[in-house]
Amino acid sequence: MKNKELNAQLKVVLDEKQDILKRIAAQEQDEEQRAAQASRQREMEEWLDQQPLCFTEYDDTLTRRFVEQVTVVDAETIRVKIRDAGIEIERKLC
Repeated sequence: MKNKELNAQLKVVLDEKQDILKRIAAQEQDEEQRAAQASRQREMEEWLDQQPLCFTEYDDTLTRRFVEQVTVVDAETIRVKIRDAGIEIERKLC
């Protein structure tokens, strides 16, 4: 009987250990994703800081890299949703 009880207890402990290891791995993956997103956001902010306040030319490469969606609000206003950052910028056209 003692062997069966010890085996049962050991199985419970091993199952708990596996569950904890899975949760640790999930937390590490979440942290890596947050770090990657923060890095991408910093990259976009740096790029935006280097751009003139008023764009005069369209650059398809930059647009595809950073912009998820452009919405024309009215004849003078556009709204730009930045990729991977959840940021929306609404500006009057020059």
